[in-house]
Amino acid sequence: MLSYWLVIGRAVILLVGLAYGGYSDLRSREVTDRLWISMGIIGGALLLASDMGGDPRALLVDAVVAFFVLEHFVSWEDYMGDHETLPLIIEAILYVAIPATIIYGYITHPAIFSVSSLIVVISVLIARGLFEARLLYGGADAKALMVAALVMPLTLAPFPLLFSPSTAAGSTLVTYTPVCFNILVDGALLTLLVPIGILIRNLRHGFKEFPEALFLLEIPTQDLPKRFVWLRRPPPEGEEDVETAEEDLALREAEAKRLTELGIDRVLVTPQLPMVTALAFGAVVTLLVGNILFLVL
Repeated sequence: MLSYWLVIGRAVILLVGLAYGGYSDLRSREVTDRLWISMGIIGGALLLASDMGGDPRALLVDAVVAFFVLEHFVSWEDYMGDHETLPLIIEAILYVAIPATIIYGYITHPAIFSVSSLIVVISVLIARGLFEARLLYGGADAKALMVAALVMPLTLAPFPLLFSPSTAAGSTLVTYTPVCFNILVDGALLTLLVPIGILIRNLRHGFKEFPEALFLLEIPTQDLPKRFVWLRRPPPEGEEDVETAEEDLALREAEAKRLTELGIDRVLVTPQLPMVTALAFGAVVTLLVGNILFLVL
């Protein structure tokens, strides 16, 4: 019974946390780290609770796994003074030592190294890899996947609520696929609805250039600071990387001023997708039916 309520508790924390993060991302394209830290601490506590009553060494493993997630919210640079390369060295050591230990431990001592701890570590590697490959553009997207994995590593009964695999292979696939991967896939598939919406809007306004009509929107130049968009035509002046919503707003304000002075009153833009919002919807879909891609296949 305790295990059942732990699973329900994980699902509630996951949905509430991602819903708040998705709402914040939708409104400001910023999500506070306090949310992810809170979810990570709760997720770590739930991971420890799942191994209560078993081998005490499993609790130590759970604590190390929780630390592996939460260390991403530690600003190591603030503690290293002038040693600029030391934080990178520390992180590199953690990324080698912890995954290697957990994977080896799971193979040799599965009673101590649980499948949940293994899945969390793998999920962190997936999220970090996608971020470094620029497939996840914002740091909040990767952090959301990491804490989601800690809160709910695996799909356990009674989830998914509306779908039960008809074969043993299907059941194994659903059970042992990381939840964060399912959330990512479901969220990404939901974003495919965005080009359809853009196309419908463009056709209604007479913009029929393809494939541009699938991802470009025409807006007044003066609206640039009011929209979460990337300027495409005319192209922005220079190449500037922005890391915060404030920097992005300043860039759009500067571009609006520059283009207005040039007499350009309309521009083509690409919407900035709030990926954490998509992940929140992906979590709902995951808990209801599982991985949409698996269902299709």
